[in-house]
Amino acid sequence: MMLMLSSAFTAYTSAAQDTFLMSVGKTDSLRSDILGETREYYVHLPNGGVLAEGVRYPVVYLLDGDALLGGLASVLDFHTYTHTPEVIVVAIAAGDHRTRDLTISKVDIYNNWPIAESGGSDDFLAFLETELMPHIEKTYPTAPHRTLIGHSFAGLFTIDPLARRSDLFNIFIAIDPSLKWDDQLALKRLREATQSIDLSGKTLFVSLANEIPRFSDTLSIDDVPQDTTEFSLGMRTTLELTAMLDADSTSGLRFAWKYYEGDLHGSVPLVSMIDGMMFAFDWWELESPSLFNDPSTPTDRLVEIVRNRAEKLTANLGYPMAMEEELLEMMGFMAAEMEQLDKARAFFELAVEYYPESAAAHDAKAEFHMSQEEFRVALVNANEAARISPSPERLSRIELLESKGRK
Repeated sequence: MMLMLSSAFTAYTSAAQDTFLMSVGKTDSLRSDILGETREYYVHLPNGGVLAEGVRYPVVYLLDGDALLGGLASVLDFHTYTHTPEVIVVAIAAGDHRTRDLTISKVDIYNNWPIAESGGSDDFLAFLETELMPHIEKTYPTAPHRTLIGHSFAGLFTIDPLARRSDLFNIFIAIDPSLKWDDQLALKRLREATQSIDLSGKTLFVSLANEIPRFSDTLSIDDVPQDTTEFSLGMRTTLELTAMLDADSTSGLRFAWKYYEGDLHGSVPLVSMIDGMMFAFDWWELESPSLFNDPSTPTDRLVEIVRNRAEKLTANLGYPMAMEEELLEMMGFMAAEMEQLDKARAFFELAVEYYPESAAAHDAKAEFHMSQEEFRVALVNANEAARISPSPERLSRIELLESKGRK
């Protein structure tokens, strides 16, 4: 029997499809001459797509993006500002040739199944390096800091450029990677790299899912390294890699890993992206935030913290970076409201020092000096704001300040 929908319910479902609580990723595509096909990808911008004037953003390249972008977007929604910087996410769809693109050598059999096509990772990496990345960097305000995230075969792909093309990325997050591929080839390559290549400034996070229930009711994670069955080879290989990197003291690679006893291969990506991003960017968190909320903290101490943060962020990102402009301006206005004028001046000075081409920073400083009837200093910043981004409002403020300065 066919159920007939009422006209009211039909109208409701039609209207419900028009709006959504949240949107994740803008769909785009790029024709690849290297791969001989058009590849779909999604771009997820920070702050709801509202990018700050004059700011460039690190980029996260997420493989299997059609499956994983929703999870990563949620991670960033909860952790940006406090634990991670604002980033642009480029989520690359798996496409029709996932196994070909993500596997690092040609094999005919894997897990006792015939493999129709494989070993195309060099071409896929070339597509990333010479086609997709230049296109993204031309289209969006990107910074020279890149993260690569991959799961399963994409995790295998993520490990391989660390060994052979580490210059392409700063951070590598390999989620339950399929490292048993082709007699542990990726493990062998990485072992050679850690013995011969300087990996200082590179970060790797590896996650391991609990696949023991799929092949044993008695083994524990402690038993896996001694097991000799084919079933445990994947977990054994990952544990061999983690043991190797835990013992590494010469390559300079920054490394961490985690075993997720409660997650299988299919459920581990979300928690891995949380922990991987938290580890990779653990230097982002603000030092001693309580001191900024304590009115008794000396101005010199706060300035020291801001300058130390700028040095730390710059060292880890590889390009100049300071405390967020909006935060500096907010703390300046808060200090002014509490009549801690020296502290307010310090914050506004830091804002224009670190963001000299931001009209908003000069606007904020001009507004503060106007409130203190320091019209000549305010005029200097008002002129800078208008130079950077002219507007009728800014020109009117200049006229007002010029008139007050003549009095």
